[in-house]
Amino acid sequence: MRYLLLLLVVLLSSCSREHHPAIGGMQFSIEGLNKAELITHLDSFAHDNNLVKNYEGGERMLPEKAAVLVAAKYSLDKSIHIYVQNYLDHDCFFAAAYDFDKNNKKQALELARLLKNKLVKTFDARLTFYNDSQCKSAI
Repeated sequence: MRYLLLLLVVLLSSCSREHHPAIGGMQFSIEGLNKAELITHLDSFAHDNNLVKNYEGGERMLPEKAAVLVAAKYSLDKSIHIYVQNYLDHDCFFAAAYDFDKNNKKQALELARLLKNKLVKTFDARLTFYNDSQCKSAI
């Protein structure tokens, strides 16, 4: 009986993880972009919007992977974060804001909108937005 109770507790606790939906999510690619160029522009965006850079991805990886993998996280406070990553395809990026406290969705959405505007202004004709996470269906 004890083992059954323990198993039940483990199952219930593993199923009770809280979900944080992406806010203002976008998939995009930028022609001729390298990681250093993207990180430079993301850092500039972060500085302009009082975001703190938490990491950029590639830490503790082989050099050839670290050179292309982006998993950048910037935070406004403990609740609102922006993530930019290219896990699925090194030329296809996903960016979104998250509101972990679930009480500042408007502010997170505004931050996502500002990021999109910065990407459009900075990369213009090199930038393509997509409907899918594999960057196959352009908008």
